[in-house]
Amino acid sequence: MLKWPVLLIFSILVLGFSSAPSKAQSVFAKDGNVFIKSRPSQTKQLTTLGRDSQPSLSSDRRRIAFVRSTPGRTIQTSLGDTEATELWLVDIAGKYPELLVSGKEDPDPKKSLADFSSPQFSPDGRRIYFMSVGWVTSGAVHVVDIQSKRESFVSPGNTLDVIQKGKYRGYLIAQKHKYFFRAKVGSYDHYWLLTPNGKVIRRIGGERNYWNFKRSN
Repeated sequence: MLKWPVLLIFSILVLGFSSAPSKAQSVFAKDGNVFIKSRPSQTKQLTTLGRDSQPSLSSDRRRIAFVRSTPGRTIQTSLGDTEATELWLVDIAGKYPELLVSGKEDPDPKKSLADFSSPQFSPDGRRIYFMSVGWVTSGAVHVVDIQSKRESFVSPGNTLDVIQKGKYRGYLIAQKHKYFFRAKVGSYDHYWLLTPNGKVIRRIGGERNYWNFKRSN
């Protein structure tokens, strides 16, 4: 008597899994276009303009953020004329491309946006952190809320790493350029642990300390 109900449930489960969107295993850029690889022999091209780079996969492996170049459109920044660039979002089927952030000019380095890099999703997939040009000696970490498209400055920094798992899930690691207070000259570039909003938690230290911290958290 239980044979048919069991077969029916099994069939429904198989049908449900087969109809669900496949999840990408990795993403990469080649010749200015974004690709996904779901299997060793299965690769799909998602963009075709030849102006895209630095793709980043969301933690649920269903969306991809990437940087798009803007030839001929520049922004005046602390480093001079800088390519504006754009931050885009697309799903793993190559559908629903969405412009999230465009480069913009502003005399305040915290508000100026240009030459985006290192886009990374927050663990919950609701925000994307990215780097922009900031000051002469330091870049700037920014974040954009995907739903509202509200962008904001987070912290000065020359590198960005969004922690996806562990005790500090959702926190950031950024390398900051700082000057010695008690010395007349000299500076250092150490890594710092930051809250998602950019508040400094503590100094991690140099490159070796950074990797030790990553392995233990």
